[in-house]
Amino acid sequence: MKFSTLLFSLAISLLSLDLHAQADECADANVIIVTSDCIGSLATYQAGAATESQPALVCNTLGSPQANDLWFSFTAVGSATAVQVEGTGSFDPVVEGFIGTCGTLVSVGCADATYPMGDPPQNSTEILYMATDLGETYYVRVYSYWEPVPVDLDFSLCIYEVNDPPANDLCTSAVALPLLPGTPLILSGDDTGALDTEDLGLPSVWHAFSIGACTNVAVDLCGTAPARMAPFTGLFADCTLGTRVDSTSTDHDVCTDGNTTVLFENLPAGTYYYPVLQDGVGGTYTVTISSTTPTVYCTTTTVECDEYIARVVIGGIDNSTDCTQGVSADHTAISTGIERTQSLPIVVYNGPISYGEDSVAVWVDWDQDLGFCGLNERFALTSADDGITYMGNITAPADAVLGTTRMRIRMVYSLTPQACGASDFGEVEDYSLLVSDVTGIKEAQEVKWALFPNPSDGDFTVRNSGFNGKVGIELLDAMGRMVHQEQRTSMSGSPLQVNGASLLSRGVYLVRITSAQGTWTQRLVIR
Repeated sequence: MKFSTLLFSLAISLLSLDLHAQADECADANVIIVTSDCIGSLATYQAGAATESQPALVCNTLGSPQANDLWFSFTAVGSATAVQVEGTGSFDPVVEGFIGTCGTLVSVGCADATYPMGDPPQNSTEILYMATDLGETYYVRVYSYWEPVPVDLDFSLCIYEVNDPPANDLCTSAVALPLLPGTPLILSGDDTGALDTEDLGLPSVWHAFSIGACTNVAVDLCGTAPARMAPFTGLFADCTLGTRVDSTSTDHDVCTDGNTTVLFENLPAGTYYYPVLQDGVGGTYTVTISSTTPTVYCTTTTVECDEYIARVVIGGIDNSTDCTQGVSADHTAISTGIERTQSLPIVVYNGPISYGEDSVAVWVDWDQDLGFCGLNERFALTSADDGITYMGNITAPADAVLGTTRMRIRMVYSLTPQACGASDFGEVEDYSLLVSDVTGIKEAQEVKWALFPNPSDGDFTVRNSGFNGKVGIELLDAMGRMVHQEQRTSMSGSPLQVNGASLLSRGVYLVRITSAQGTWTQRLVIR
């Protein structure tokens, strides 16, 4: 009896080894029969002999350094199919689905939302939900995340039909409803049987709304029981999910039943798609989407002063400050004038600590609607010195509302600056611009010069607002001796690069700019 059992086990092992070798490439994919559940289609595989047939993909923002994959195929028996893979121990499954034929496959989704927990690690399961057409053949590849390298290489797989997902299971099935200030959209549904067809990490159903102007939007699940503990905190501008708008804050007190309110301040006009994430097995839910016209400028917060706005130079503003931690620094009592269609150069200096990953943007509320939504209201500044200074031009549109309006400047680390909401690092400062009509006759204005970086290695840039013409540039040492001079043509707002690294040693120098408008001097430190 023991001998027969041994022979049977050996035969199964040999069959498994042959099966695994055939599944190593798409063309040799294991054919799986789609069933109604995992009871009839569960099978175990061993990925020890697998090789990488194509590079690892980025799924749910994660990318494995290696993808030793096995391949499977199935013929769909309905409109939705689930591929379930459970890894054994340290095998952390990644699942990718395809349509087409081997050699011309097109990826249609992936699953990589869990990972083994505990010591020793416990099994982790991934489920890839695929929208399918009856009778169409699809391909699936499975591999383990390879950091750390898995010790266990066994996994189980089953493919089963999913019956009757909700009507709004897909993003494209959501109907965009008009959202008006003061008239909330109160929507209800049942997400039982929902799929994760958009690869958000949890099954979801979708709702959509449209707004015609810059507004504040709140999304809540008040009244949903049990409470959804992990609501989605973003919106998408279309169903490709390529453009995500993150919330500016969340509120856990508006709903008294444990649900969360997600806030989006200064949301521009357009259509937006929101996923209601299934929490547990799903069930009935209520989602309320409401909008309000801004009555005050949106709030911003920063947690730490690391990099920060140390100095702002634009027009008649030249303001040096220390970092204001927490809410934005209110310098709206400081202002400069700007005419319609006029362009003013702006320079923003970073604090003593700067990073090449820092970013700076400026917003001006030209239409004075207490928001920064307009396409012409945002200006991204750039740095040519690895984050020490940031430059750009602020241009007033021809239809800018006359009078005093707000200018907001934000510096952040490793993010795209947003006019509202929180960030871990950086700073926000608010100033005022006095918008006036074009006079037709330009009055003589004081020339504003800026020099950066300072300190420098000897190479530096000078820039002015308000002067076009010949200028003399002179460098004097601490004893007043001329060490360099040149003549250049200056254009208002255009930088003039001075290459002094090969000429200047460490120390303090005086930079003197002479033009028809007069003489300007600035101390320069060479480090």
